[in-house]
Amino acid sequence: MNNKTYDYIVFGATLPGIIFAVKKSLAGHSVLLTNMFGFPGGSVTEQLNCYQNADETQLQGLAKEIYRSIAPDNFDRTIVNPETVKFVLQQILEILPVHLYFHVTPKKIGMNGAGIFEVSLLAKEGSATVTGKKIVDASEDFYGAVLLNRKRTIQKRCVNLFISRPLNDKFLSFEKIAKAVKLSDGRYWITLKLNSQDDLFAENETHDLLDTFRTVLEDSHSRIQVLPLGAQTVYGLEQGDDFKKSFSTIDDILGSSMKPSEQFQKGSMLESALNKF
Repeated sequence: MNNKTYDYIVFGATLPGIIFAVKKSLAGHSVLLTNMFGFPGGSVTEQLNCYQNADETQLQGLAKEIYRSIAPDNFDRTIVNPETVKFVLQQILEILPVHLYFHVTPKKIGMNGAGIFEVSLLAKEGSATVTGKKIVDASEDFYGAVLLNRKRTIQKRCVNLFISRPLNDKFLSFEKIAKAVKLSDGRYWITLKLNSQDDLFAENETHDLLDTFRTVLEDSHSRIQVLPLGAQTVYGLEQGDDFKKSFSTIDDILGSSMKPSEQFQKGSMLESALNKF
């Protein structure tokens, strides 16, 4: 990385994070967008959080443009195609003046004597340090806020997946199904609920649950077709006053939190709140 001090460092290439980064960059600010994985989209692409309630007539700005671009490939009105989301967001980032640093995880956030944030990152090539005047935590697990000692709580955990077209709907009686949406091609997008509050045990529970669900699907002559990178965890975050003029989450900027299924509304609302931070 260079020695540039950015106006904004944005954690998480989520839909709201990208909208914030792009809009601030177009306004003349220098912006660094970091991401844990090598592709954008947040939980929509990483955890197949594909059930999105988005009414195009209620969207505005870049959020509306993105939705219009992905709409032809949506599986139905509510289930977005994660690969299309990934492709469209990557195209936007490649043509606009946002600096990208992917495959990195923030490990420490400090502030020097000049009031500039110094962020230590764990990258594929080793450790790196970036500096910025302001930080926006656009991640969905609030890992930046946690590094600044704000407490988060687990609201729910689940695993999202796609299954092949079943011959019958017997599998729908499986007690761990939280949501099942039949797609236009006969396949299903499924959410299975997890109980564990511990990260390590959640991974073990996920593997056991998927093994059980595979057996359940056999009676319907179906199989798991697409799996996410990991389970989806929905967090709540306590309010914090430290660094409030120079550190913010997307929820802080909006003044409210939203459901995982409302990523496009969240990005759209952000368009009108950018001047708050």
